[in-house]
Amino acid sequence: MKKLIFILFTLPFLVFAQEKGIHFEHNTTWAKVKEKAKKENKFIFVDAFTTWCGPCKYMSDNIFPQEKVGTFFNEKFVNLKIQMDETPGDNEDVKSWRAEAKRFAKDYAIAAYPTFLIFNPNGELVHRIVGGGEADEFIAMTKESFDPSTQYETIVKKYKANPKDVEAAKAMAKAATKAYDKNTAAEAIASIIENSSADAVLTKEFIPMLRSSITSVDNKAFELIRNNKAKVDEVMGAGKADAMLGTAVINSVLMPKLRASQTDNFDQAAEEAIKAYPDLKL
Repeated sequence: MKKLIFILFTLPFLVFAQEKGIHFEHNTTWAKVKEKAKKENKFIFVDAFTTWCGPCKYMSDNIFPQEKVGTFFNEKFVNLKIQMDETPGDNEDVKSWRAEAKRFAKDYAIAAYPTFLIFNPNGELVHRIVGGGEADEFIAMTKESFDPSTQYETIVKKYKANPKDVEAAKAMAKAATKAYDKNTAAEAIASIIENSSADAVLTKEFIPMLRSSITSVDNKAFELIRNNKAKVDEVMGAGKADAMLGTAVINSVLMPKLRASQTDNFDQAAEEAIKAYPDLKL
């Protein structure tokens, strides 16, 4: 009896504590979520997560339950969690979303977790955030979804409308890098290189983006840095150009050669791989 009284006494406090954080919709459908958002004139916040993702768990356990986070998201959004993986312990609610989860992954190109998708009250995707952050930082990142100048999908549309527009491409490269959209970032950076002078691109602000886009020895960023090593070192510091180029050679030339030959002789494979790059200090 004492245990029962204790449970009944503490239950309201437990419920109150839970209500402080973000309220997520349950036992619903995507159509109903969109209908509710339109009726209440709210944006839709979707947490696309997996059960094995550490940052996903951190956000759910430490950020979403905070009162200031709940106050912001509950006022501005209809909030939804979609589990993107499948486990034997999934409940019926999670199972009912499996087909929708697969569609989200395909239609919205979800490639990393957590990915947070934000839709306007009409159900149109306007923004995405990849990776979490502390409460104030995450709220600030989410506020970008309200401003067309910072909405990720709006930036994409503007860039796609005129890929040769250097300013639009720069905004795209910056936003795509932030969103871990490597393909779009590389595409935008290639456009900037094609439509700008070397001096305009090889700046302290832009070179780090070039570095992140050098995934192969065949892309334009690699060629630009290789042809302007002295300028890059002048801006970023001695040896930085070779370090950036060397990483590309290792990842796109040396490692594939090692995997293909299945050799244990790293030194021999490395020597063969870098023969085509005698100008680099690798």
